[in-house]
Amino acid sequence: PHPKKAKQIEVSYEIKNQGGDLLDKSNIKLQVINAQGKVVDSKVVDKTDAGTASFTIANAGKYQIKATADYNDQIRESNESNNSRTVSFSFGVKI
Repeated sequence: PHPKKAKQIEVSYEIKNQGGDLLDKSNIKLQVINAQGKVVDSKVVDKTDAGTASFTIANAGKYQIKATADYNDQIRESNESNNSRTVSFSFGVKI
């Protein structure tokens, strides 16, 4: 059998400030999570609007991308429950 090669994926994201205060800067954690719930790659970015990040995935399968704004709770907010979003995707799997 041939050895598997890790693949790079690029993720685009956009942060929307739903509060009335100006957002100077927020730490955003982006995670790739496999079907077993294990974080296989993670990045922290300093952004307030949008950007891209590259991740390495070693195996085909089902994954999730989880983006969490203000993941370390540095910004005081009236609603802390709307800081993350998770999107599922398949990588290298024929559907």
